[in-house]
Amino acid sequence: VWKCRSCYKQFSVTSGTFLHSRKIDHKDLILLCHLFSSAAKGMSSCQMGRSMGLDQKTVFVLAHKLRHALLCEIDNITIYGEIEMDGAVFGGHLRHANVVRDGKKKRFTKKNTENKRIVIVAKQRDGRTVPFVGRKESDALRDIARVVLPGSVIHADEARSWDKLSRLFDMMRIRHKEAFSFEGACTNNAESFFSQLRKLHSGTHHKISGETLRAYACEMAWRLDHRHLSQPERTARLLHTALQPTDQRILWRDRLTEPALPSAEIIELHPKVPRSLNLPLGGRDHEKLPAFMPLELVQ
Repeated sequence: VWKCRSCYKQFSVTSGTFLHSRKIDHKDLILLCHLFSSAAKGMSSCQMGRSMGLDQKTVFVLAHKLRHALLCEIDNITIYGEIEMDGAVFGGHLRHANVVRDGKKKRFTKKNTENKRIVIVAKQRDGRTVPFVGRKESDALRDIARVVLPGSVIHADEARSWDKLSRLFDMMRIRHKEAFSFEGACTNNAESFFSQLRKLHSGTHHKISGETLRAYACEMAWRLDHRHLSQPERTARLLHTALQPTDQRILWRDRLTEPALPSAEIIELHPKVPRSLNLPLGGRDHEKLPAFMPLELVQ
């Protein structure tokens, strides 16, 4: 702990970062980042609390702060090249009724539909993964136009939600009723992300609210993007992300919730490609790009 010479206020290495106002020791923070990044399908706060000897509520808050840091990191990246896109339904589970009435075996309640969300993912081949959450697939079109750079080739299925993207990108469509991969068009990487996210949802956390679903989706996207790194490298990368400066006036619990999305209509053109990237805007030259673009180049 240090003290400012002018205002005499104390501060530490976590002051003004995502881990601001922490109450545990720095060694416990490093251990938390190690446990958080070690599990392939995530680790629940109950399990991390038992492993660290801490209360479950303390670990739950710190884990959400780490998800907040990962969410903010993914919000600031852009992707380019071969992009696979797809959507999947999460939440809104219908429980079996106690008594069958009118031939219905399910409980159709308002709560089931309110917790239902669509997770949309934009997966760069051999690159980063950017997930979005909305009520329908078309809710993410505006964010996709912001994240995907011009000149990219988008692979998508036959859903009508992706038709508007053809105005901005070259697209390759695949009809899943006929084939999973045909003439280079496929969305297998996006489907793999959904498979991992469902295992995190049902196998580790068991229940995720619709408001915080994108935070868990960003967590799984970060795990998949850094799965080839060693465990010490993943821990160091996560700790470096969590110690980035942030505006503490915006609480993590307010940033994790998904705001109401407007009706998706692409009315804005693409932002200009940063000159520092020096990327081609067309053709098939995206193979020349690195798999991971530095964050400072795309901000």
